[in-house]
Amino acid sequence: MANTNTARLILTAMALLLLPLPALADSNQWQHLKNEADTAYSANNYGVAERSYLEALKLADKFGSGDVRLANTLQALVALYSTRALFAKAEPLFERELRVREKALGPEHPDVVATVGRLAQFYINNGAAAKAERLTNMLMMFAERKVKDQQVVKDEFARLSKFYDRSKNYAPEQAMLHKLEESTHKTTANQDLELATTLDSLGRLYQGKNKFDVAERMFKNSLAFRQKTLASNHLALAYSFENLANLYLLEGKQDLAQGYFKQALDVTEKTLLPGRPEFYSRLDALAQTHNKMGQSAEAESLYRRALTLIDRTSPNSYDGGRAAYALGSLYTKQGRYADAEPLMKRALKGAEGANGPEHAVVAPILDSYADVLQKLNRVAEASRFRARAKSIRGISVGQSGSDF
Repeated sequence: MANTNTARLILTAMALLLLPLPALADSNQWQHLKNEADTAYSANNYGVAERSYLEALKLADKFGSGDVRLANTLQALVALYSTRALFAKAEPLFERELRVREKALGPEHPDVVATVGRLAQFYINNGAAAKAERLTNMLMMFAERKVKDQQVVKDEFARLSKFYDRSKNYAPEQAMLHKLEESTHKTTANQDLELATTLDSLGRLYQGKNKFDVAERMFKNSLAFRQKTLASNHLALAYSFENLANLYLLEGKQDLAQGYFKQALDVTEKTLLPGRPEFYSRLDALAQTHNKMGQSAEAESLYRRALTLIDRTSPNSYDGGRAAYALGSLYTKQGRYADAEPLMKRALKGAEGANGPEHAVVAPILDSYADVLQKLNRVAEASRFRARAKSIRGISVGQSGSDF
């Protein structure tokens, strides 16, 4: 890859040397204007940035309709106009950018695929669903074909490797095969991971529009690219599993959601310490799914496990308080008030320590703790906690539950 990049730089330099002097001057001036505009844009000087970008665009038009510099100038203007919410101005420039990149690089170049994804997101965000659908279908067909093609290549490498394994006479060829396989993997890995990120972004947008079937295809193909590219315990896989789990939860497919939440938690446990926020949030998601499916014993086991692991690494952590509150709430629903009381006490201490005693998040915990104390006939204490909750809210109480 490094040699390829070096060769490209040399060829680019040679091409510039062969340019007529006016063309070379235009190229230098374009770069100067583009840099000037980029600096102004970063400093939020949008008027200066727009003037310089438009001047740069005039020069870039001279380079031809298939020049990447033209595409890059258009992309910069799109970003500027999008930042200023000038979507009507940005849209035709965005569409033109895609056409220029396709002409310059070919329809399946990673930069072109990324531009298709960005433009589809632009359409969705700005109410042009019909235009987005066409690009989304293009992107999905490309992604699904690429997954299949990669599997064919992988199977072929495996077949050849098995053939060479049967004879010691092919040791040099086998070594070359392994090098070629490694090189092929490195070449495609970054492109695949970038495409996975694009698919995730689009999937979340379609999920937000209740287009669950499209979102599912996006997330599944994103997962397929990550599984082919990354180690089985890579944290990015947990992110893909979580995307699918949340989608299925929205659709009411709790059994499917539960399976993906479990896979997300398994990967996270292999990768991160229990004190990390991702660990508890994924454990909590799985436990809540168990609860929704009436599997309270499984949820209890998860929360108890969370507390045990968190206590080993970070006993005073925010997540320790959250786990205590979740388990305490579970026991309260089961009428196990004596078991719930110390957990609610710990949850309250954790919330106060993290947010301060007068923070809004403390009020629901005070109410929940008061409910438990009331059931244990500790009426005076319960009254004090309810009064504190009411004081924090500044309104009548009577709510329960917490975002803690």
